[in-house]
Amino acid sequence: SGLKVAQNHPELDGLKANTAEALAVRYQGANLGSLERIKAYRELYRAFGADPGKRNPSAEALLRRIVRDRAMGTINTLVDAYNLTSAEAIIPMAAYDLDQLHLPVELHFAQGGELLYPIGGGDAIPAEAGELLYSDQERTICLDFNYRDADFTKVTMETRNVLLFVDGWGTVTADEVQDMLDLAVSRIIRFCGGALLYSAVIYRDIQR
Repeated sequence: SGLKVAQNHPELDGLKANTAEALAVRYQGANLGSLERIKAYRELYRAFGADPGKRNPSAEALLRRIVRDRAMGTINTLVDAYNLTSAEAIIPMAAYDLDQLHLPVELHFAQGGELLYPIGGGDAIPAEAGELLYSDQERTICLDFNYRDADFTKVTMETRNVLLFVDGWGTVTADEVQDMLDLAVSRIIRFCGGALLYSAVIYRDIQR
C-alpha cells in the first residue's frame, strides 16, 4: 500500500541488466522446456487443457525473452521489480491494482465462456471449461493460472495499492514461495516505496 510507481529507476535498471546478462549466459543454448520447474508448470497446463507451447506460463515466457534478447524489458518500476524476481526463481508472479478489484479474488476452474479482456486491448479471450482462472467477484483477472492478465487491473503509474501473487506449484516448496514473495516485496518497497499490509502462503488443492 502507498506505492509511488515510476517509469524506471537507475538502480533497478542496473540490477535488471546484470541479472538478464547472467541468466542469458546461464541458459544460452539450453532446452528450457527440460528444466524441472518449467516442466512442472507445463504439466499443470496440460492437466487443465491448455497447450503450454502456445500459452507459456509467465515465468517461462519471461525467461525465454531474456535469453533471446539478453535484456529485460521495461514496463514500470513495480512490474519490473517482481518480473526480475520471477525470472530469477522461475516462479510465476503477477500484481493487480487493488483499487480496481472487488474482493475476494478466487482461484477456480472455469465453467466455460468466462471472458478475459487482456492487457493491451483486443478481443476478449473466452475461457474453456476446466481452465484455471483468477477472478474477483465480478470479472476474470487472469487466464490459465498465470498466462494472461486483465487490462482493467494492470499496474500503472497511478497505481497506489496492489495485490501480488507468487504462484508456487510442483517442485516449488512453500518456503521458496515465501522467500520469493519476501524478495519481490522488498524490491517493490525499495523502488516504489509503500508498506506491506498482509502476507500469506495459501495452499490450494486444485484437483477437480
